[in-house]
Amino acid sequence: MADGGAVALFIYNRPDLTARVFESIRHARPHHLFVFADEGSDTSSELGARIEAARRATDGVDWPCRVERHYASEHMGVRRRVESGLDHVFATVDAAVILEDDCVPDDSFWPFVTDMLERYRDTERVMSVCGSRRTPSRSGGTSYHFSRYPFLWGWATWARAWRQYDRTMERWPGLRESTWLSEQLTQPYAAEYWTYLIDQTWSGGDDGHWDVAFTYSSWLAGGISVVPASNLVTNLGFRADATHTRDVRHAAVEPVVVSLPFPLEHPDDMTASVEEENLAATHVFSGNLVRVMSDVTRRVRASR
Repeated sequence: MADGGAVALFIYNRPDLTARVFESIRHARPHHLFVFADEGSDTSSELGARIEAARRATDGVDWPCRVERHYASEHMGVRRRVESGLDHVFATVDAAVILEDDCVPDDSFWPFVTDMLERYRDTERVMSVCGSRRTPSRSGGTSYHFSRYPFLWGWATWARAWRQYDRTMERWPGLRESTWLSEQLTQPYAAEYWTYLIDQTWSGGDDGHWDVAFTYSSWLAGGISVVPASNLVTNLGFRADATHTRDVRHAAVEPVVVSLPFPLEHPDDMTASVEEENLAATHVFSGNLVRVMSDVTRRVRASR
């Protein structure tokens, strides 16, 4: 992406992580940088100081770049901050890389997403380009595959895809009672897992997960995602000050980063890999289902 492309960076109150992500962006030298920050949910001086320090961590733009900073004046929450931010991004540019403050890209991430954004720019079915891979890296064969699962820890997309984003999810109650999701996801535990997540996001409003809503929207549109053969993004956010990823045990099972070799080897067709889909469902979602069911059990007990 040297001297080109647009990047949207979402930050909050973790200046140490923000600085690491910003350093990767500085080396990539995008021509347009959007920085979005939420306001604190309370008025404590400690939180305010961390928020201000995180914002300062993005000040070192020392290359030719149009910089837009959008700092909320009230607490919006993750979902509303990301949704409003990407609404602005894709009203301004046709394509962008999207990073949160805990997702640190490998050097090979940048040329990979740049190549994919250009190659599939006009391919309506491709909804996103993933930098993270949640299953073990594979060697040999193509440089990436297609998947129904968009892994959104460091990713890229186009304005045409973001326009498919269904924030109200008004069709979900009817779809939930149909076979739609089980037809999308043939593994029973994956369908159960996503039914739970989509239901929580649909009913949760601003407290829901924007990435779940994007995945749901991608499936509604019949979309697929590009997933690299190796993981290109380190998620450093598994710690106590995270909004959602507070379970540090989860970080231990995330794939390590392995740089992607170039030139890229492209697949012959755009069919989602059955082998890779099964691996993702088993490796990622069956383990998550255990955590989901534990969460459900805790909520039931708390309501008695």
